[in-house]
Amino acid sequence: MSGNSPDLFELPSVDGNWGEWSQWTNCDVSCAGGRRSRQRACTNPKPMYGGIDCSGDAHQEEKCATYPCPIIDRFGLNQVKFFQQHCVLSVIIY
Repeated sequence: MSGNSPDLFELPSVDGNWGEWSQWTNCDVSCAGGRRSRQRACTNPKPMYGGIDCSGDAHQEEKCATYPCPIIDRFGLNQVKFFQQHCVLSVIIY
């Protein structure tokens, strides 16, 4: 032995790897454009003993409910849907 004591318990490094993505959250609105997100963790395995951390994003977002909101007038939502589905041009006189 040369004066330096060897590290008898030196463990090999373990690089991190991503776990599964979580489920997408609910959209934050029901129409006119919203956002939803999901997460993942660097735990499959987590980096240890000087291993490299996961690269990439732990969080994702995307657009959701991008369709326009329905117009509700004095006839109510069902009547508006009927006009949208069955009429080429609807003129309502108040």
